[in-house]
Amino acid sequence: MRILVPLDGSLLAERAIAPAAMLAHRSDTTASITLLWVDTLHQTQATVAEEFSADVAANVVDRTPQHLLYLARMRDLPALLQIDVSIQLVAGEPAPTIARVAGEQQFDLIVMASHVLTAFDAAMWGSVTETVARTSTVPTLIIRPEGPAFPDVAHVNPFSILVPLDETAFAEAALPGALLLAQAFRGEILLYHVIPPAAAQGHRDEAAYAYLDRIATRLAGSGVMVDRLLGHGNIATSIAALMLENRADVVAIATHGDDKFSIAENVLHHITAPMIVVHPTH
Repeated sequence: MRILVPLDGSLLAERAIAPAAMLAHRSDTTASITLLWVDTLHQTQATVAEEFSADVAANVVDRTPQHLLYLARMRDLPALLQIDVSIQLVAGEPAPTIARVAGEQQFDLIVMASHVLTAFDAAMWGSVTETVARTSTVPTLIIRPEGPAFPDVAHVNPFSILVPLDETAFAEAALPGALLLAQAFRGEILLYHVIPPAAAQGHRDEAAYAYLDRIATRLAGSGVMVDRLLGHGNIATSIAALMLENRADVVAIATHGDDKFSIAENVLHHITAPMIVVHPTH
C-alpha cells in the first residue's frame, strides 16, 4: 500500500500522519508513506520575475530548505518508525498538484485532515482537502479532528465501514477504498441502500436486498466481513443519522467531482467521522 500525506506545516494537516502510520503498520502488504509539500513559492517567484525587476524578484525569499527540513523532521516522528517514509517537494497549486502527484505516481490512498474553523489557515487547508477529494482519481481518506479518535486503539467492536449504494456502478466505485481500509483493520463493510420516499415500499425493498446480496457475494473472497442494511428517506440525512448512532466508524462514498459534490459533500459537512471519498474516472 502506498500512502500519500500532503503537509503544509499546520497542526491540522499533521493530524493525518497518525492514521496513515496506523494503516501502514496494519497493512498486510508492504506499505510506504510519502510526505508531500506543495511549494507555491516558486510559482510566486516566477510571477514576480515576469512582472517586476530582477532586484524585486530577488527579494522573494526561497524557503525550500525550510520546507525540506520540516518534512525531514516529520519523517522522524515516533509514529513513523519502522515504516518506509519518503519526502517530496513539488512546485504548484496545492489541490491540483496533490491530485496529479497521487495519480501519476500511482498511490493507493491520500490521507488528509479537514475541519471547518474560522482560522484562515485551517479553513484554507480544509478547502484544499475537499478539492482533492472531489478531483483526485486516488481515494482520499479525510480525517475529522472534531470526531472520535481514528484509529481508536481501544475499539472493542469490529471496525466498520459504511458504503452507501444505489445500484449504480458509480456508487460501487467506493468499494475498493472501503476494502483497503477494512482489510487493514480486520474490519467489516456495511452495505447501505437508501430507498427514496416515492418508491413503492414492498417490492422496492425486496429488489434492494437482492442487489445488496449480489454485492456481498462479490466481496465474499476478500476476507472481510460484509453486512447489509436498508434505509428509507433522504440518503444524506440517513447516512448522517446512522453515523450519529455510531453504526459505523468510516463512510466510503463516491463523488461526481462537481464544484459541490452533492451527497458526498452534504455528508462530509454533517458528520465528524472519517470519510473515504472516491472520484471515479468513468
